[in-house]
This record gives sequence, structure tokens and C-alpha cells, in this order.
Amino acid sequence: MFSAVEGDMEIGLDGNQFFEFLAGARIPRVETDDIYSAMDTDSDGLLTTEELMKAVDSCPVPERVHIPVVDTKPYIREPVIECPTEREQYKFLRTRAMKFLGGYGAERSDVRAMAEAFYTTLTGGDLEMVISPRDLDIPESCVKECWGELDTNKDGYLDLQEFNRISHDILEEFLEKPTREEQRKTRPASVVPEIRMEEVEAMNGADRKILTGVVVNTYRELNVRVGEEDALKIAAKLSQNQEVVQLLNKVRDLGPNSEAFDTLKRLVRPIVERLARH
Repeated sequence: MFSAVEGDMEIGLDGNQFFEFLAGARIPRVETDDIYSAMDTDSDGLLTTEELMKAVDSCPVPERVHIPVVDTKPYIREPVIECPTEREQYKFLRTRAMKFLGGYGAERSDVRAMAEAFYTTLTGGDLEMVISPRDLDIPESCVKECWGELDTNKDGYLDLQEFNRISHDILEEFLEKPTREEQRKTRPASVVPEIRMEEVEAMNGADRKILTGVVVNTYRELNVRVGEEDALKIAAKLSQNQEVVQLLNKVRDLGPNSEAFDTLKRLVRPIVERLARH
């Protein structure tokens, strides 16, 4: 204190020097004079070192009051993310499909080929890549609700086999339909008289569904009409072929988007073609 105001410790501080020292604290002069008078115990107009130390030692211990810290910041709720409905997902996919088909140069007759090409537009051109929720405009927190059983391995992504379960439904709408003239040229498929409906009913339900679907699609590609009963009979006849049976076992394990299913269709096609010519 003495050094700050260039005071003499042997003599003491006068009132002006004391006020100069406390000026930084912006204490009014009146209060400064009162404090000075209280500390100058001998009232000689000088504040000695002894008087200053005695005043400091006599200061009361400040009372410490615990003041709890209260967080006054407003509580901000996390935004509630609404998952897209099934209708909204369909609309999004249909819009993307229409945009894709606008630049699709191949014929729109093979839904599988169309689906694979559509898939690559979502993955950046690679069939081995997977589709992320962001690719289909789905928040990551909504994957379980939106995809459900579609994501069979529950990894949060869709591979080609999983994606085809929804893409085929979307793209079949845009398949090229035969003209009326082409439809008039079609002929009904031949009946397979040696197969009885009892043999059809004896088939494994899953095998019957797979083979009947292959038969109907093959006849459609041949531009030939086939009745439901005839398709079932042909499926029953095909189920008697040992190679067909072996492939059916694989298709049941691997699914309709597997290489085994493609092999099954290639195996069945010439058989169906022969039947269609009879």
C-alpha cells in the first residue's frame, strides 16, 4: 500500500494517500474518510503501519453462505422424429423409379433386370454395395419400424435380395404390356392330360407356389396364355424331374433372388417351350 502511493512507512499515510489507494475500488470519498478515521486510532492525521496492521487483524471473518447453483437454462427437448408411413415410402420409391426409368434404355420386359439397374442407381453403380437408410430418405432411428422383416439380417441396410422384395412391386407397374394385336396372336397353352389334380394337391405347398410362378412367367415371356389348372398340372409334372427337385431345395433355402432360382428358370424353360408347342 505504501509503495503504491509512494508513502513513507516511517511517517504514515495521510487521508489523501489513503483515498488515492482506494480510488481503484471506486469507494466514495465520504466513506473513505470514515474508514480512515476509524483506523487512525490516535487521531493524529497519519495512518501508521501499526495502526494499519491492527485494523486488518481486527477485521471480522466473513460469513460464508452456501448458494446452490441452479441451472436456469431453458430445457430444450430433442426433436421428435416422425417415421415415414408405408404410403410415404411407396411414394418416394415410385418417384425415384420414374426418374430412373426416364433414362432406362433397355426394354421394360424383364422386371429382374430393371430392378438390378434401379438398385445400382441407389448404390452408386455397384450391385455388391448395400442401400443405407439415407438412400431411401429414412431416418436411422426409423429403420426397424420402416423396414421390419424386409431387413432379414437386421444389419440396418438392404442388399439386392432384400431390396428386390419391394422394387419388383414398384417396377411391375411400368412393364411394357403387349399390344392388342400381339394379344390376339397368343394361343392358349396345351393341357397336360396325364397329370391329375390329385397329384397337384399332393405337392409340397411351397414347391407348388414356386413352380407355378415359374411356369406362368415363362408362358408370359413366350406370349402364350395358360390357364390356372394347366399351370398347376405343368408344375406337378416338373416336380417329377429330379434336377428340378434338387434346385427347389436350394431355392427354398436361398430365396427367389438367388442363383439357384435363375438356374431353375433356365432348366424349366425348354420343358415349358416343348409343352407349349404341342
